[in-house]
Amino acid sequence: MKYRVFLMAFFCIPVLMAQEKEGDAISQQLLEKITHSEKAEKLTWLDSLASYSYRNNLLSNDSIFTETIVLAVSLDSIELAGRQLSNQINFLNNYVGKFDASIALHEKHQAWIDRIKNPGTRASILINFGDAHYYMHQYQKSIDYYNEVEELATKHDLAHYVALSTLYRGESYSFNGNFVESSKDYQEAIHLFEQLNDTTNLMSAQSSLATLYAQNGFFSEAKAIRDETIELAKEIGQLDHLIPIYYNNATDARKEGKYQEWIDNLLLSNQYVEQYEKAGYVKPIILSTLVEAYATVKDLLNAEATFQKLRELYVKESLSLDDVRFLNAQKYLTLAKGQNEKAITLGQQHLWKLREGENFEDIMNAEKFLSNVYELAGKPQKAYPHYKAFANIRDSVMNVQKINTLSYYQTLYETEKRDAKILVQENEIALLDAENRIKKQWMWLGGIGLVFLFGAILLIRSRNQARKDKQTQEHFSQQLIQSQEEQQTRVSRELHDSVGQKLMLLTKKTKSTGNADLELLAANTLEELRTISRGLHPSIIEKLGVTSAINNLIREVDANSDVFFTVELDNIDEFVNNEEGLHMYRILQELLNNMVKHAKSKSVYIALSVIEGTIQLRVEETGWYKDNTAVAKTKGKSLGMKTMQERSKIINGQLVFETTEKKWVTELIIPKQHVG
Repeated sequence: MKYRVFLMAFFCIPVLMAQEKEGDAISQQLLEKITHSEKAEKLTWLDSLASYSYRNNLLSNDSIFTETIVLAVSLDSIELAGRQLSNQINFLNNYVGKFDASIALHEKHQAWIDRIKNPGTRASILINFGDAHYYMHQYQKSIDYYNEVEELATKHDLAHYVALSTLYRGESYSFNGNFVESSKDYQEAIHLFEQLNDTTNLMSAQSSLATLYAQNGFFSEAKAIRDETIELAKEIGQLDHLIPIYYNNATDARKEGKYQEWIDNLLLSNQYVEQYEKAGYVKPIILSTLVEAYATVKDLLNAEATFQKLRELYVKESLSLDDVRFLNAQKYLTLAKGQNEKAITLGQQHLWKLREGENFEDIMNAEKFLSNVYELAGKPQKAYPHYKAFANIRDSVMNVQKINTLSYYQTLYETEKRDAKILVQENEIALLDAENRIKKQWMWLGGIGLVFLFGAILLIRSRNQARKDKQTQEHFSQQLIQSQEEQQTRVSRELHDSVGQKLMLLTKKTKSTGNADLELLAANTLEELRTISRGLHPSIIEKLGVTSAINNLIREVDANSDVFFTVELDNIDEFVNNEEGLHMYRILQELLNNMVKHAKSKSVYIALSVIEGTIQLRVEETGWYKDNTAVAKTKGKSLGMKTMQERSKIINGQLVFETTEKKWVTELIIPKQHVG
């Protein structure tokens, strides 16, 4: 058997020589040695040639890997075979884009892959197989591979592969709509790559997190992360990272309806693809999307020219013309030419191909495309099923609940304010839905002159409903804030009444043991529990009143910062109830927290006053930023500011902001009858 394999390898040497005929002198020397050697020595030179060609991108196909692996297995050199198999899969995935060929290698070599002892080699092979399934849109299979890699790498303390498998699994979760797990994996991957000082993969993780933000409508956050990553990539000279960044910027611009930005970013992405041969496999993706973009804006000249480049690339690389990317470009170009029936046929073929994978967003867009084309073709009865399928995917996968859950996990790593940002997102979604309903109604009413009166009545009712929806969303925002306070209060009381009592009993018992260390530990634990409980809910408001609670809050910040405080507090306890006092307390708490974390204040003046039928809380911060005008433009849009605005509405108050060159003033005014 080994002799037969050896002969096969020998007869393939001319193929390898043809492959390397344009290589350098080192390749030619290695080929010469391969030709005049046998068995173990021959394997050594084959391994050297394969590795050298792979590192220096001198490969035109993967035959050199195949021959090296075949000979290595025949000589029972499993570790060497595993290393070159990993290189072969990586080459097929990332150099030539033959993902199905990569997947086929697993079944072909499964018998000896399990015999590989080196955990790093096995992890590399498995992660590349996972990548192949990911590129084929088989996301659950890719997740299974990445889970296996994480388990193997964790067991053998291979931190790099733990981080990579976590990042790649997050990408798969993102594309099959599991945003919660995706968010957790991205955050964990960023943390791991920071620990490893791996700047390259850190940029990849940041870009993926930005994409996840964009999928959930957080476009400004996504762009901020990508802008930072672009600067880092240019700084360290890794410009190939700009290819996916600009492509993802283009995707976001399309979602926002910014079509020129969509095209500009695709052109930038394609510009960097031209500079990097290793990134050639993404060129069909970019060209296909460019055709779609040009067709969308009715630029037929550029659309047809780009489609011709795409066709030439598919022919040159022997790629199938029923590939999803080619079909996508073809259907949009056909639609732009007004060939609706042909566009329907291509759209159906494209949707059928997409359903072989798991990319919910592409499937959703394909359903919407068919719905639109059927409408244009005057076949609304056939458009409806596709619109319904589009709406089902949109509502089931990208619903508010999953966005809320994503935000919850973001709070574990970034900020306690993510929930409020989701409320803003929900409001925007609700308003957009209302606008879409109105537009759709107008479209139908335009062609039904005989029932104009009925349509007008229906439109008025819809507008009224849209206003009610908006009011409902605002009411929901306030209810959520109140619900959060009630939940925190409940948790605080449970901690105090249950765990706190038990810890107090434990503290008393430790005093009788005579163990000073144990007594100190118990006392410190009890005090930490009380601090957490007070942070969840300031019970001092119920015990001593809101005036004392505010005074106590100011003293705590004063004691733990270098800021000089001037305080004038009137007693307002008789004018406000506990709920109003709590919201005033939280607003001041947010202002002081922002001041300590972000500002450069030197002194703060705080006044709580009862003036002419109002209660007024005034906070003046001196020595803010160098450019308070720029701060004012962004501060009003911040998440914390929106939360304070909602709280002020709950207590029927008004929040006012003023800025000068060296001072920032925030004033809360609450009207009260029979006050002052």
